[in-house]
Amino acid sequence: MNDWVNAEQHAERARTFFQNGEWEKALAELRLALTLNPEQSEWHFGMGLTLDALSRYDEAVESFSESLRLRGEDPEVMMHVGIDLIHLGRFDEAIEVLERSNQVDSQFEPGYCYRIAAYAQLGDHDQAEAMFYLARQVHDECPNCCDHLAHSLKARGQLEKAIWCWQQTLRLTPDHADVRANLGEAHWDRGQLERANVLFEQQLTHHPSDADTRLKLGQLQIEMDRHAEAAKTFRSVLDLDPSIAEAHYSLGELAIRCGHLQEAGTEFEMAIRLDAQAIGGHLRLAQVEMHRGRLDRARGLLATELDKPDHTPDEAVDLSRTLMDAGMMTEAIALLSRVIDEEDMAAGLDCPTQGPSAEARATFANVLLHRGYACLVTGHRRAGIADCRRAIRVVPGSALTLHNLALAYLEEGQVRRAAYFHRRAAGLRPKDPMIKRLGHRLRRARLSAWFKNIWTRLTARK
Repeated sequence: MNDWVNAEQHAERARTFFQNGEWEKALAELRLALTLNPEQSEWHFGMGLTLDALSRYDEAVESFSESLRLRGEDPEVMMHVGIDLIHLGRFDEAIEVLERSNQVDSQFEPGYCYRIAAYAQLGDHDQAEAMFYLARQVHDECPNCCDHLAHSLKARGQLEKAIWCWQQTLRLTPDHADVRANLGEAHWDRGQLERANVLFEQQLTHHPSDADTRLKLGQLQIEMDRHAEAAKTFRSVLDLDPSIAEAHYSLGELAIRCGHLQEAGTEFEMAIRLDAQAIGGHLRLAQVEMHRGRLDRARGLLATELDKPDHTPDEAVDLSRTLMDAGMMTEAIALLSRVIDEEDMAAGLDCPTQGPSAEARATFANVLLHRGYACLVTGHRRAGIADCRRAIRVVPGSALTLHNLALAYLEEGQVRRAAYFHRRAAGLRPKDPMIKRLGHRLRRARLSAWFKNIWTRLTARK
């Protein structure tokens, strides 16, 4: 009896701590209660809620699952399991649990609602939409359903529909945690920068401790050329949490734009100290060191940046440019080759009528262009020409690639081919100084070849 009474006391204290937001204390009390009486389904459920509040989702799944074992298949508990599995990225398992909740109760609307989110994360947007309409057969309106479907629509590029859905979320739940930030991002993607700026500021009015939105607002302000405001925004992030490396990194980039190398170096060093594995930190510091003339130090930083895994194609191109500037051509070629080999869609990119999006094609062509340039500079002309020709097949209208091809063929002595690609480049950018200079070189090469031909004929007659 004493154990039972003590367990109840611990559970009651846990409830008080939970209501006060003292999650760790609540968790400790629930553990004591369950040690004394482990067969209480409600206490396992309460522990799951407490672990959710601490973002310890894997442990929360275990607690909710134990609650289910004791009480049987309860749709509400299953919903919490499904939500936590979504947090953990285990989307197929989440769908299975949520589907089971609707087998228990076909009118349990959250079972459909959260399957929208899971299917959207899997990229199965047709199923996400199907779940939305099944949920509407239970309840006419649901702010979470609108939010989940909006994410699905945004992933498909249907920004106008996504914005409409988030507006419904806002109408139904004005204090929704992220809806204004999501609307801001959607308007930003549509190029409506002022509207995005207003929505981000509204989000921060309602949720002043939202550091992620502050970071996005700062990046938006940079795009709007409001550098002083951006710097103030990033500093406000650090006022909330001085350990956010991305804020230091962004302040460093702003300092570079303003030519303040000392300040930029300090910010990048702090960003690296806080998150040494973040992509880009060592690269930016290397660029600062190169501006200062410290080439050996820059090369060491670039080598560290190269060791980081999972550079995106755009990040690899950015890094390769600095590697080339530092004379690390071999390393640049190896990096770009790795990205080209790793691109899953590469096999379909050579076909202009099908396959990946225009954006993906442009990105891949850019990687090829940079590797081709590096090969040309290091004397591997055939490899460089092959990359440039492939880049032209992927994205036919690149004046820079056409220029590089013309230059490569000119240096190979193939003047006619060089002239062909130069004409195509000049047709796209007739006033480009670089393309004009190449035209002058081609004319000189043709004139030289003409004189050489005349001289050869005259010599042959003697």
